[in-house]
Amino acid sequence: MAIMLSCSFAHADIMTGTRQGNAEAVIWAPSWGDPNGVIFAVSDNDITDLWIYGSSGWGGGVNDWGIATGVTNVGQITDASIYPLNSGNGFFQLGDFAVARGSTGYWAVLTITNISYDPVGQHYNAGLQWWYQDNGTADFSSVPEPSFFLLLFIALGAVGLIAWRRGKLASSLRL
Repeated sequence: MAIMLSCSFAHADIMTGTRQGNAEAVIWAPSWGDPNGVIFAVSDNDITDLWIYGSSGWGGGVNDWGIATGVTNVGQITDASIYPLNSGNGFFQLGDFAVARGSTGYWAVLTITNISYDPVGQHYNAGLQWWYQDNGTADFSSVPEPSFFLLLFIALGAVGLIAWRRGKLASSLRL
């Protein structure tokens, strides 16, 4: 009996990255200096949220941004342009997904994965994850949920276990 496992991913032009460290950060997705990049500027506020700057509040190429209300996973964002954007500053809470449109129309999403206080340095540290859509669309729905990979690895483990058990059973029958 042959078992074939096939996976197919929709073509996605979405790049992702992470940053862990001092919550005072400027994140330029996908890379520093990219002319189509999207810039996020954040600073520490407290243990539950960060301060995010809009173009009118910080300047320096920072893009307008908005909170993707009700989103719990980046893959739920099928059209980032439906979320209201603002150019001002505001709070960005742990678990929120912020969307931003770059000056050339490209889109990015940013979320806070963790915040902690460093009593020695007397500042907040934050884990940030970003996604950047480099084909110019505002659709992030092709980003698979983390549970997809968990299920995939469980399935691969089960297939491996079955194959191992069959090999062991076949060798014990030959004796």
